[in-house]
Formats: sequence, C-alpha cells, structure tokens
Amino acid sequence: MQAKANILIVADESIFPLATSDYLSSYGYTIVGTSNSGESALNHIPNLLKTPLQTDLALIGVQLNGRISGLQTAELLRQHFNIPVLYVSDRDRVKLLEAAQITEPYSYVVTPCPLEDLCIAVEVTLHKHRTEQKLQNMESELIDLRSQFIFHCFPMNFALH
Repeated sequence: MQAKANILIVADESIFPLATSDYLSSYGYTIVGTSNSGESALNHIPNLLKTPLQTDLALIGVQLNGRISGLQTAELLRQHFNIPVLYVSDRDRVKLLEAAQITEPYSYVVTPCPLEDLCIAVEVTLHKHRTEQKLQNMESELIDLRSQFIFHCFPMNFALH
C-alpha cells in the first residue's frame, strides 16, 4: 500500500497514545517522527529534510513538554517549512485552541475521539493545504503572465521615446 501522507506527531502520550500512531500507520499514513516536545520536533526536522520523505502534515498537541509550546512549534513549522498543522487537544485544553487561531491551523481534534474522525480531519487538512498550494502557484503564474504581457505590449524602446 502506498502511503497517503507523511505525518509528524508532536504530542505527549496522554493526548496522543502510541496506539493512535499505529492506527494511522495501518490506515496508510507514514509516521515520519514522533516527539513530545517542540524542541525535539524542531531538531528532528533537519533530519527529515535529508530524506526522501517529505513531511506533509504535523499533528501537534496544544501543550507540550519543554520550553516551546505547541502553538510556537506550529507557527515555526508553518512559517519556515510550510507544514500544515492539525492540533490535537484533550477536552481540558479546548480554551487554548482559541488562542491557537493566530497560528492559522487547518483544523483541530479534541481527544479522545473516534479514530475515523481523526483520519477525516487529517484528510481535510491535507486537501485544504494542497488547494492553497495550487492557488498560490496559480497566483504566481498569473503575476508572471502579467509581467510578460506588459513587456510584450510595451517594449522598452517604445517606453523610452
């Protein structure tokens, strides 16, 4: 079975049990790394960049062990590596998800939840990210075409006279 997506998991065991990682793997996803702290996850990224496995999605706990919060980790992954984030939080931390909106998450899941719901959230997140990537590419192409159009319609020698 070909992997559907490569997922980095950054959450502690109480929020995201190991069995959930196994379930995602059995559903066709490749788990490229697991971590319970933002520092560890961010240190793991350079190693992932050296492999053919691209990280397609990060599942991140809102609160993590260590000095870097889940929100900070998500923002760094999004800004520097263009990795979409799906937040995972238990019911006690739902208020933190409101603060998470500034990091532009694609979605979030409150645990415990049915594993099928997690897979649906993963698929929605991946689809939304791919759609945004296509839109950005189309915008870039449009800007290039506009520049070419202006250049062809108004050659430099015409502009100088």
